[in-house]
Amino acid sequence: MLRSPSTLPWRSLAQTLRSVDHSLVDSLLGWGVSIGKGALSCRRFGKGGTSRTMDVVRAQKKELRTRVKQELKLLSSEEIRRQSHLITETLIASALYRKSRVVAAYVSAMKLKEVDTGLLVKNILEDGKQCYVPRVLDSDSNLQFLRITDTSTDLIAVPPFGIEEPTEMLPNSSAPRRDLMTEEHPLDVFILPGLAFDRSCRRCGRGGGYYDCYLSSYLTRCQAKGWPKPYLIALALDQQIRDEPVPVDEHDQMLDAIATTSGVVYANEESKRRALQK
Repeated sequence: MLRSPSTLPWRSLAQTLRSVDHSLVDSLLGWGVSIGKGALSCRRFGKGGTSRTMDVVRAQKKELRTRVKQELKLLSSEEIRRQSHLITETLIASALYRKSRVVAAYVSAMKLKEVDTGLLVKNILEDGKQCYVPRVLDSDSNLQFLRITDTSTDLIAVPPFGIEEPTEMLPNSSAPRRDLMTEEHPLDVFILPGLAFDRSCRRCGRGGGYYDCYLSSYLTRCQAKGWPKPYLIALALDQQIRDEPVPVDEHDQMLDAIATTSGVVYANEESKRRALQK
């Protein structure tokens, strides 16, 4: 199904934010988040009240993003596929994955030099799990996660970078897809992208704030419903794991674990216990 022309500029800008230098985005503060009639609303505020500490963190993030992107540019497509295969095998062999029933995952883009989730998403569907993937709503860090059942019919490439997103409506139907934010059951596992990570499971994204914003809103819904927090796990290429601490601020969501080519890195013993618990 074709998207409304009025939405395409916002989608193009949102995808651009995933691919370019984020000095402009980094100059903005956090977000105001609200949920109305099940829909996520997120807006970023300007620089008023910026502290010196926040300025330092933004500068550190900008420098880190530049370095990591330079390193990722050196990776061939074959090497990314090799690492992605190992990471996917690590995750689907884990107790965390095996016991999960409802999973949210990002859809990768080769141009971004990130872990390829194509095989992972197919495994999620083939294993009979409910799978939700992101659709960009606008340029103000707003996402929705919609349920898909078949990658061949449920996803379309969105310009300008060809990142695949779920169609708003079901194929050959006027019925909307199921939206994670309005479901009456909790999410088990949230599989996140990112640009850089450390071994304490801190995450540095690409600067658009889309995932931090969505998670903030979804975790608020979980609290209101009395649901457990979903397990937050990221996928990381070797070059994305940093020896130095990754700079974070109060708006950054902390991970429970990171799946790597050599195994799963846990944030702490509690995160490890939750993952291994049957």
